[in-house]
Amino acid sequence: MVGVVFEVNGKIGNYYMNKLFHHMFKEVHNAKSRKDKIAVLHHYSSPALKQVLGYTYDPNIVFDLPEGNPPYKALDEDDEGCIDLQGELRRMYLFVKGGNEGLKPLRREMLFIELLQSLDPRDAKVVLMMKNKKLEYNGLTKKLVQEAFPNLGANW
Repeated sequence: MVGVVFEVNGKIGNYYMNKLFHHMFKEVHNAKSRKDKIAVLHHYSSPALKQVLGYTYDPNIVFDLPEGNPPYKALDEDDEGCIDLQGELRRMYLFVKGGNEGLKPLRREMLFIELLQSLDPRDAKVVLMMKNKKLEYNGLTKKLVQEAFPNLGANW
């Protein structure tokens, strides 16, 4: 894991590259108290983390894909050919309503399956949870996210 220290508006923070969202969310899951869960979210706070949480819990974001999970062949967890979900978040607009109206439904579904098949399987499951609007980690709820990041969840 590579950590980068950055400064935004006078605040210094950490941005963890190459850390799976699954691992971040598992730490939230394992935290004992609500305060500890929020502290974990704050520790990993980044634009990418907030984007995943937004795609998951913002009711204004609707995925333009068939219900349920598509058939895909997951990579092995130790496969070094995995691509990083943080880098692929820029393409998530392709899979939501209003993101790319010119994209044909079958092509959208194929791109989504290709994305799942190229990610670490644990983060591929995170993408499926985002699509299904529920992160299945104990305590990682919409209410917790709104408490941890009030500006993010202000319009939910």
